[in-house]
Amino acid sequence: MRQISFNVDKKIRLDEFLKKNHISHNLFISIYKDDIFINGKHAKRNSKLEKGDIVTINLRDEENKYEPINMDIEVLYEDDDIFVLNKPDKLTMNKDGEKSLANFVSYLFEQRNIKQKVRFINRLDQDTSGVVMVAKNKIAQAYYQKNSFKKKYLAIVKGNPKDQKIELNLKRDGIKTEIDENGKKSVTILENLKNYGDYSLVSLELLTGRTHQIRVSMEYINCPIVADSLYGEKIENFTQMLHANEIEFVDMKGEYHNITTNLPQRFKDYLKE
Repeated sequence: MRQISFNVDKKIRLDEFLKKNHISHNLFISIYKDDIFINGKHAKRNSKLEKGDIVTINLRDEENKYEPINMDIEVLYEDDDIFVLNKPDKLTMNKDGEKSLANFVSYLFEQRNIKQKVRFINRLDQDTSGVVMVAKNKIAQAYYQKNSFKKKYLAIVKGNPKDQKIELNLKRDGIKTEIDENGKKSVTILENLKNYGDYSLVSLELLTGRTHQIRVSMEYINCPIVADSLYGEKIENFTQMLHANEIEFVDMKGEYHNITTNLPQRFKDYLKE
């Protein structure tokens, strides 16, 4: 069983302190009796903290349901709380009955004796490659899901779009996402990096995180992603040309990170044609 510790820097109630450290009220209520300690002693629900106190949380062992499978997947970054992986295209996140990224995470957990469930902080479509963050425990998952991190993508698209901000209201409709005035706002920043005749290599920054946001946005401006079979046209021997290439975040110790990846091989192969 692993422990996570927090240093207290001012007088504050225990529940308020943990909320500031992104531990939800429900999680706090479920664990404070047995798994939260103040200076080595069991915490009480109404405990008050002083500057210099140390709050420790037990991370009880959990059952991991995914079979550990080693794969040729790049680990871009690792610390005590997360992995950052470079997911290949053609690989699901955790689909039942299929070899998935969750199987590789399970393998990493087994190698490092991490007895926790697989928890993804962000997700990518099966045919989208690139940066995926994985939490090593539920506290880390809560922290990163409540703290914004900057994500950028590369895509090969049809046409030669101008640099622009694309703002749409989107709503999920079955397997597709549709533009709907009553949907949730999405904002995508597009930068055209280079034109290649009838198509372009573009950089896309997400300011919101809607399902299929980039794919719908590019279809909307009549520059669909190459080989996107759902919002564009299928191309034999190629998966959609969308890759999560960069992520910026501040870790649980307050340190800034910028993680980037190389251009995927399928992008290089397509740009040669």
